[in-house]
Amino acid sequence: MRYVFLLLAAIIWTSGSFAAPQFIVVGGADKPVGVYMQPFTYHGPAVSPAVAIEKILLSYLSQSGLFYQPWGLQPEERWNLYHWRLAGVRYVISGDIKETDQAIDLRLTVTDTLGTTPTFVWVELNADAWQQATRVFARQLLYSLFYATYTDDVDSQYLQNTEPDETRYWMVLVKTLKQHWQNKAVRGECQVNIAQLPGGQIQSYDIDTDCEAALFSELQDLFETLKELPYDGFKAPFAQYFSVTFVARP
Repeated sequence: MRYVFLLLAAIIWTSGSFAAPQFIVVGGADKPVGVYMQPFTYHGPAVSPAVAIEKILLSYLSQSGLFYQPWGLQPEERWNLYHWRLAGVRYVISGDIKETDQAIDLRLTVTDTLGTTPTFVWVELNADAWQQATRVFARQLLYSLFYATYTDDVDSQYLQNTEPDETRYWMVLVKTLKQHWQNKAVRGECQVNIAQLPGGQIQSYDIDTDCEAALFSELQDLFETLKELPYDGFKAPFAQYFSVTFVARP
């Protein structure tokens, strides 16, 4: 069981840069990862900010192009992790809000429907500027779910050890690969080793020959079409070599 305590007034990032992780690209451009935000509970003396906080968090996740909430979904209380996965939801987020005159305490439970241990996140929002504080927190939640979903970098998951410039760069890189991948293969995984030149030009790529034929062909088409990866304008350290595991989804 993971517990993460975050005070927005004093976020401390670890210094230095971590090695580029192996990426996991889940589905193509039309297949973002499902997130479902359950209605937050509220305890306090004022009008509940729960709906506004939910919208801010969900907006940051959706605008990334990497996550979305299935609209029209009507979950039942008896749903287990299998039901959520069947509905296309990877993460179920529930929240509890307690408000005082000085602060708003927000406690989230992030449940990964793949069966990993839920993560409990606590954050204190300044009562006089809770909208802005929520936006800062939403950005950290997005980074956290990105690392948990699209990389194998366990140390950077769930609001720990993330470096903003590098994180933004990796997110755009993964999004670029997703946008150019026509994921028609029903199922399968395939690893590609990539070398890039300074500036983002693809120097070479090596697709695992053990991949299923249809997926191999899709990825070959992807890299024949995509000649350049995003890099210019980012402050992130340059990584010439990295690998990507493409996970085809129905």
